[in-house]
Amino acid sequence: MKKIFIIILFLTTQVSALTVDTTDRTAVVNFYNNEFLPALAVNNAWNGNTANCVAGDNSSAYKEATTTAVNYFRAMVGLPAALTHDPVLDAKSLKAALIMHAENTLNHSPPTSFACYTDDGKEAAGKSNLSFGAAGAAAVALYIKDSGNGNQAVGHRRWILYPRLSKIGTGSTSNFNSLWVIGNTTTRPNGPDWITWPNAGFIPYQLVSRRWSLSRNTSSSVSFQNAIISMSSNGQNITLTKLANQNGFGDNTLAWEPQNLSFSANNPEQVIDVSVQNILVGGVSVNYSYQVKVIEPKVELIGDVTNDGNINVNDIITLVNIILQSGASTPAADCNSDGNINVNDIICIVNLILKP
Repeated sequence: MKKIFIIILFLTTQVSALTVDTTDRTAVVNFYNNEFLPALAVNNAWNGNTANCVAGDNSSAYKEATTTAVNYFRAMVGLPAALTHDPVLDAKSLKAALIMHAENTLNHSPPTSFACYTDDGKEAAGKSNLSFGAAGAAAVALYIKDSGNGNQAVGHRRWILYPRLSKIGTGSTSNFNSLWVIGNTTTRPNGPDWITWPNAGFIPYQLVSRRWSLSRNTSSSVSFQNAIISMSSNGQNITLTKLANQNGFGDNTLAWEPQNLSFSANNPEQVIDVSVQNILVGGVSVNYSYQVKVIEPKVELIGDVTNDGNINVNDIITLVNIILQSGASTPAADCNSDGNINVNDIICIVNLILKP
């Protein structure tokens, strides 16, 4: 009798890694507008319900958008950003979100007495970030900010930005999310050496958190116990509160809260210098300094110096004042893109106005 060997090929979806150069302002603006904002706009399309404990499902586009949000934040800190979502983990995560929605609470170890309880849901709850009040990509943004009482260790952020994370699971009801982030790991990537949030370089003001953090991407022991943090902006020191160090969430991480910092559309452009001294890495004391540049991520129209969406005589007047007073300006003021703000940019704007 002849033996017949059947070879089954399993095809895996290849995901293009998200990357961005955070030293490039334009790249960061485009990355925010082309990757993150579209992910927020995708429709949930959850078709389950709590009345009958039906977990249902989310649209494929919604799950992809949630995964894109995770990869977006990983790319912003320089980590490999090609994570995929696992269908098995997705299904269990959705059951966890259903439990939380039915009970209107969050619990990483839900008891059997909870409405819509399932073993799969409980398993996912213990392996996931859980959110109440936001789902999908919006929930990912909340995890990164990690505000609120009980989140001083920024554990949600630490799991999403864990260098060894290899895949996730995601499930959302209308306003609850379970993001499976624990237990699926790969080898530690070679870089980046440091992981900060907010990230070093340019960052949209909408994403800046009240709680800042720093970790070291290394398999060596890391201690922030005696670390000293200092922050300043425009030569002025920023008062801050160092938060108690807690282990058990991804890599050991230093977290702190700067005081009297605010960002808005009216005042988003700020440069903040951060220095952390006396970090013990493998028993050796090291220091790390970096700069965060908070920006307005609206796509700028070259020549629109007033940022009102039009190019007209008001932009010429504003540009003249910038030149005469050495005042603050935006990249839009460098109309001819030569790296200088001068009379040649006035001529450039005039030509834009006169151009048919």
